[in-house]
Amino acid sequence: MTETAQTPSAPAAPAGPLRLNLGAGRIHLDGYVDIDIRSGGTAYPLPQYADNSVDEIIASHVLEHFSHRETAKVLAEWLRVLKPGAPLKIAVPNFDWIHDAYAKGGVDAPIECYLMGSHDDEHDVHLAVFNPTKLRMLLDRAGFIGIGPWVDVPADSCATLKVSLNMRCTKPPPDHERPFLVVACETVPRYGSTATMMAAINALGRNSIDVRHTGGAFWEQCLEKALEISVAKAFDPDAPNPLPDAILTFDYDSLFDANDVAELIRLLRAHPEIDALAALQTNRHTKDPLFTIRGPSGQNRAQVDITEFKPDVLQVATAHFGLTLIRVSSLVKLPHPWFFGTPAADGRWTYGQCTDPDINFWRKWEAHKFTVYLAPHVVIGHIVEFAWWPGPAMKAVAQPVSEYFAHGKPKEVWQ
Repeated sequence: MTETAQTPSAPAAPAGPLRLNLGAGRIHLDGYVDIDIRSGGTAYPLPQYADNSVDEIIASHVLEHFSHRETAKVLAEWLRVLKPGAPLKIAVPNFDWIHDAYAKGGVDAPIECYLMGSHDDEHDVHLAVFNPTKLRMLLDRAGFIGIGPWVDVPADSCATLKVSLNMRCTKPPPDHERPFLVVACETVPRYGSTATMMAAINALGRNSIDVRHTGGAFWEQCLEKALEISVAKAFDPDAPNPLPDAILTFDYDSLFDANDVAELIRLLRAHPEIDALAALQTNRHTKDPLFTIRGPSGQNRAQVDITEFKPDVLQVATAHFGLTLIRVSSLVKLPHPWFFGTPAADGRWTYGQCTDPDINFWRKWEAHKFTVYLAPHVVIGHIVEFAWWPGPAMKAVAQPVSEYFAHGKPKEVWQ
């Protein structure tokens, strides 16, 4: 699959969108034009295709067959032929995985094949190495946007291998000169997790996102104030801050990275029908996922088939604000208050009977015909404070601090 500069005629394209399967090898994809050097095609260059003419490119384990000196040129050529907004789905061997497997002995994996190619013929030789940081940097420098994980990989392709590093990105739309402006909002406690602080600095800084925060005794009031500050321009032309396209909320106890943020932005831009998009996060205490889905009767579903999580986005009824992207054009149409709690029928704040402010937000959101979706493949952490106790045979026992204050020391503690 080492490509040479030829000028082949374009293979017959299937009816419908023009999709290319570059470096196809023996993998045929229905609806795609298979291009491989063994059948007389070349993945680079692509002179048979005009600028902005291709609807999608899959390049699974072909980029590494070009010299590392040519990588930038190859990506630039693929960008050239793609239509604005069209995706590039790319897979390469992950050098970090190869390194770790080799360091551990790696006898059960074909390490040399992954690193240098199988050498079955003169084409099956690898001439470049990639890890997540390098591939993301190269795609970004080439001009692609929305760089994130590629999850819907074809069955039986090399992209399904454990060694495979799979990414998806898109060619910028014509209006990309105007950036998609995102600001972040957070309510902060007086003292909070330094882990979240460092995660936010790295993730938001790499995505050029400013943070607006508030603090106080009532998180719901504080978050509403932070959101109001961010959208002030919608109501006051003289407001100092520009009106963003979306607001990213995050919690003081969430763990996330730059890829998570970039993928949420990519998905929101790619799906104009989505008004709010949340990452997948679990409850700190119950360990249940923090979202609900309506059933046919309108009630929350107790079970969700795991296959429903395969797409990039899944419509839900409620979500969490641990890392959630809200479209400003929708938010400014929502009447105040945005966040408010409702007590139980007896006027008490009994857990399971009252309604928390975040749930009321989503109910009001739904009542005004706005949508909320989950991004099942954007997975973030929820920080829990633990204490370690000496246990049986002096083996340590972990206990969430909240359980200590509720129930005292663990029963397994050393006596």
